[in-house]
Amino acid sequence: MKNAIILLLFTGLVLLAGWWVSDEPLDAAAQLWLEDTEEENAAYQYLIEMVGIDPPFDPDNIQQRLDSPHPTGPEPLEELQQKDLLCDNYTAACLLKQQQHTATGQALLSRFAPYLARYQHFLAFDDFKEMTPARIDTPFPRYRRLITLARLQSLNWAMNKDGQGLTSEIERLRHLLAQHHSILSKVIVTRILSEKIQLAALLMQQGQPVSLSQYRLSTAEKSFRSALAYEFRFSTRVLQQDWRSHEFFGEHWLENLYYIIGLRENITTNRAFLFYQHYADLSENPSFIIANDVYQLPAPSLSQAIRNPAGNQLLESSLPHFTEYLSRLSHLDAQIQLLSWFRHHDPSLPNPWSPEGGMTLEKSSDEICFPSDFNSEKMRSCLPLLDADQHLEKQG
Repeated sequence: MKNAIILLLFTGLVLLAGWWVSDEPLDAAAQLWLEDTEEENAAYQYLIEMVGIDPPFDPDNIQQRLDSPHPTGPEPLEELQQKDLLCDNYTAACLLKQQQHTATGQALLSRFAPYLARYQHFLAFDDFKEMTPARIDTPFPRYRRLITLARLQSLNWAMNKDGQGLTSEIERLRHLLAQHHSILSKVIVTRILSEKIQLAALLMQQGQPVSLSQYRLSTAEKSFRSALAYEFRFSTRVLQQDWRSHEFFGEHWLENLYYIIGLRENITTNRAFLFYQHYADLSENPSFIIANDVYQLPAPSLSQAIRNPAGNQLLESSLPHFTEYLSRLSHLDAQIQLLSWFRHHDPSLPNPWSPEGGMTLEKSSDEICFPSDFNSEKMRSCLPLLDADQHLEKQG
């Protein structure tokens, strides 16, 4: 009898230990997001040849990459990036400066005509997919140079007051926005489009027609689903690489032991997927829903808490914040809606930041805005005015 009890206890301990060290099956939807296609993409390859590649991507420093120009160098595009005649945000002052310095502008356009032709050819591709391998040591395209070429193209539209050419470019950029991106490339195209919409507002005030097919972003244009799938694939592979390296663990043997026995890869991946999937779904919602989102990753189940304490702790400390990136699309959507005001001055244009859609537009001497607590210095649901009083009087 005593031996039988000991055997039962031993068997129970073995089963308990087996359960404790076991992992969950990988969620089927998460597995789909982790699958990486090996297909080539002609538009992506052309982009690489056009702008070159950057040093390895830093997932914690996207904003700095967007705001900080690359060091100057011998490459012509690096030199072009430093030209103060290019507008990084279109204001009345910047537009008028470009139109007053036509000789300098034409010289730039003439010198960089081959690069501009390549930019236009890139926009002509129907299918773009960010094909940078999801690894920490993989360099990304130099997207800052793409911004520079887009600004050079804007200089051409501005000096020649070519609203139709700008309209065609905006439509191509919107098509590009709806393709398969990383977070970095999605935000870059969003930024380019925002500058184009600012220019469109100014040219319309100078009497140039800029008529869009739609004055709202489509679900595909707003969606961060493919970008977040890329980010999920990227972060998961980085963590898996770390888990298999000695660099991930601490110097003390107890810390090492904690991660070795307290981390389950699939449990951690499945819980992380819930986080990424939420923001993918959220990105396709109206702006006021995105702005008021207070999502938190659901607490682990009792089984997950017992078997994966190290992985759960890792998730709590390392999951990024995506709301700012989604907000960029919300502000772009608002700017595109606001552009319709320049065709028909409706002061009751529905505010995308308000569930009721109300609130009168706010006008100052240099811009018109959808009033919102979410407007900031870097992201604003506003468009520039040449001269608010004069323009309103002329239109009225």
